[in-house]
Amino acid sequence: MTDTIVRGLLRDPPVRVIAVASTEVAREAARRHQSVGGAQVALGRAAACGLLLATLTKSGEQVTLQFMGDGSLGGILADAYDGGKVRVSVKNPSALLPGPHGQRVSVAEGVGRSGVVRVIRDMGKNFQTSGQSTLLSGEIDEDVEHYLRTSEQIESAMGCEVLLGSSEVTAAAGVLVQCMPDGDATALVAQVRSKLSGGALLELLRAHEADLASASEADSAALLVSLVRSLLGEHGADFEHLDSRPVSFHCPCSKDRVMTSLSMLEPEALEEMLREDRGAEVTCNFCREVYQVSESELAELVAQRSSRSPS
Repeated sequence: MTDTIVRGLLRDPPVRVIAVASTEVAREAARRHQSVGGAQVALGRAAACGLLLATLTKSGEQVTLQFMGDGSLGGILADAYDGGKVRVSVKNPSALLPGPHGQRVSVAEGVGRSGVVRVIRDMGKNFQTSGQSTLLSGEIDEDVEHYLRTSEQIESAMGCEVLLGSSEVTAAAGVLVQCMPDGDATALVAQVRSKLSGGALLELLRAHEADLASASEADSAALLVSLVRSLLGEHGADFEHLDSRPVSFHCPCSKDRVMTSLSMLEPEALEEMLREDRGAEVTCNFCREVYQVSESELAELVAQRSSRSPS
């Protein structure tokens, strides 16, 4: 299947709608972090939330979601880009959470019920905005919805679901409905929120699980539009599909970035690494890619760093 995100709107009442099919993203995140059960669900929900929020941004922007709670997962981080790329990390990916097949999996014990969700919007050119709110439930999608309603003060309804099979994610999707500026669609957004909290997205995902598994980008977009129209009820027929794009798990880490990061360490730290380890091994927190830095490469960094240090 091809993971896809769609954007659209209603003009009366005025709302904007974003929906994402993110099964492969959730699977790749789980594979990268070797997570199981509910930890897979937590990663999948965080990725979907990030993609939904990043699609609201202007071209070239990045959204970072930080879930900092007191649960066993130890914190979750998602970086998403408006072009459809996303990466996620979790501190303790092996933390086991309940994972019933085909049901809404609670991840509150893993995320925690005490803590904050922080949203950072990077507009480039060293300009960022950020905001945060307390964790509402530890279920990730509910926490991001709470953030949007309280911190950004935008009436919103959000739901992100991840279905588990016997060994891996079988389907994942998310939807965000928001009031447009200068319009009054509070009642409709509240209706959608009620449907999502009642399990409507989960039921729709179950019903289309097999279709999503083999869908092309165009088919995925059509399925998402159908899903959105169902959630919008009597207003569904008026939903205008504006555009769609593929989404994927992507991490921009590289050996060059690793070398740049190491070059910023103090010469003493590099010398100790060279003396004790005769090289370095660096693992990316997001994609778990392992980079090896040889003894000669590290020695060259030491020489370069020492030459830049004041005598």
